[in-house]
Amino acid sequence: MLHARIERKKGFGGEVAMVAGTRLPVFLLLHHMRSGWDEAEVIRHYPQLCLDDVRAIQACAQSCPREVAADDATYDASLLAYGG
Repeated sequence: MLHARIERKKGFGGEVAMVAGTRLPVFLLLHHMRSGWDEAEVIRHYPQLCLDDVRAIQACAQSCPREVAADDATYDASLLAYGG
């Protein structure tokens, strides 16, 4: 599944795909992109990311959509577990 710039880390109630070297989950950044953010806007809001990171997020979403969706569901479940 994972691109060199994407790694699985513990967080949000389980292991989720995150941009390597950050605590930014792939599913969260994909939500922003699906709501209309382009690559430049993602980088503007998350300056620790570079264009290659954003492209790795997109590649991860295309190659493993079920895993990304499962990560999103894990996050949603963690919110419910913690009363969010």
